Amino acid sequence: MTYPSEASASIEQYVSSLGEEEARMWLVRLSQGLIDRQNRYTTLENYVVGNHAVPSGDPRYVKALKELQRKSKTNYISLVTVSPTERMEVQGFRFGNDPDAPADEEANKIWQYNNMDLYSEIAHVTAATYSRAYVMVSPPMNGEKYPVITIEDPKCTIVEYDPANQNIIRAGLKMWNDDILGHAIAVVYLPTGIHYFRGQLANFYLNIDYDTLKSRLADAGNWEYFGMAPNPLREVPIVPLNWRPGLHGTSLAEAEEGFSIQDRINTTILDRMIISRAQAYKQRWAKGIELPTDDNGNVKPPFDPGADILWAVADEQAQFGEFKEADITMILKAVRDDVGDLAAITKTPPHYLLGEIVNASGDALKAAETGLVSKTRRRMKTAGWTWEKVIKLCFGWMGDVTKQKEVLAETIWADPESRSRAELADAVLKETTIGVATEIALERLGFTPAQIERNMKLKKAEEMRQAVLMAAQGGLNPQKPGQQMNSNGNPANNQTKPVRDDKSRSGGTTGRNPN
Repeated sequence: MTYPSEASASIEQYVSSLGEEEARMWLVRLSQGLIDRQNRYTTLENYVVGNHAVPSGDPRYVKALKELQRKSKTNYISLVTVSPTERMEVQGFRFGNDPDAPADEEANKIWQYNNMDLYSEIAHVTAATYSRAYVMVSPPMNGEKYPVITIEDPKCTIVEYDPANQNIIRAGLKMWNDDILGHAIAVVYLPTGIHYFRGQLANFYLNIDYDTLKSRLADAGNWEYFGMAPNPLREVPIVPLNWRPGLHGTSLAEAEEGFSIQDRINTTILDRMIISRAQAYKQRWAKGIELPTDDNGNVKPPFDPGADILWAVADEQAQFGEFKEADITMILKAVRDDVGDLAAITKTPPHYLLGEIVNASGDALKAAETGLVSKTRRRMKTAGWTWEKVIKLCFGWMGDVTKQKEVLAETIWADPESRSRAELADAVLKETTIGVATEIALERLGFTPAQIERNMKLKKAEEMRQAVLMAAQGGLNPQKPGQQMNSNGNPANNQTKPVRDDKSRSGGTTGRNPN
């Protein structure tokens, strides 16, 4: 957030007069919003990790079905959630309005310094699971050059947008129970400063109901103010990564609309397992036999079933038979239909979920992945905004205000579409033939900025080696005036052979010699 220069003095005075009071207001406000989101985050996490609600069965057999209920949970939601994140790879950043400009080297160094090749993937999976994640940009530590980028748990972090401008974040909060200090810790981030609070002992917030927890967090008297650190960025250094953003900071998880279908699949699989367990062996019947009883008059099973047991009765009128086995074909088909519905609604290729690829052509597989590719490109747009903002804040901590305020910034992504190396090489060859720069062609081929730079250096070195070799060969075989050189740098043998004169050979006459 920036202020007009003529108003900066009055604003600083206003901020200093508020100080702790303003920070406490935001602490109470944001902590309540954070607590309100916990139940939803727990539900989203449970579906992704496979801890679904146990499907219900016949209440008469609850104990007998407990094990089957646990085994009936099949986690398709996890596959749907990670399918787009596997195709999202940040390769670099570009500043300015030149789309052919190379990736920014300093931004790449910041990215590599923070191991973001790994942590960006964690951020994508976290956002796809919980509908959002947060990225914190902290100042350089211990005399280091580059700022620190950390991925923050949405269960512990929250921000609030300016209602008049959704591009501005008014305040942010990070709250957690510190096991080492034994207290709850809260940090309020404002454009004007970073404020630190210490709460009660950790067990003060544990093993209590929702309403009690919310009231204890909202009580400003439960928090001890520890002071403020300046914020030279004039912006909240927490950047939200909203996975499927909506208005007013809302966001959806990747597979949220598929939860009801997942429940339906689990219920149908439970039915299949019950039938399989109840009729794993053919059910037999007998009539015309006397049923034995125990000493108390209770009826006992007349036979002990087993593969090596012979049944015999004294009554020659007794009859035996067996029931027809159950057909679970329709149940299996119902599960496949539900999985197909899940694939269609979430734009996930069916062969990802069903694992069935039979005589499928490359064009058919490519068509099946079209929806996933388009969905991934949309996720790249939303995540790209986050990473651009993160890199800008990093430059802000480094004192580069120009790049911090740069409007034309771009995240460079790897191509999310699956292509064979032959297809990529053929496409790049055609593009370079019509004049596309080698760097752009390599970027489309999937090379990272570091790989492109290394390739260009090696190419220049090879060209220099060839030039030196050509020069050396030219020195050993100097070129004569008017003499051409062949491809190896050697003089071409272009001397003209004398042409024989037929007239002189034949004595000035043509035709056959009469002698």
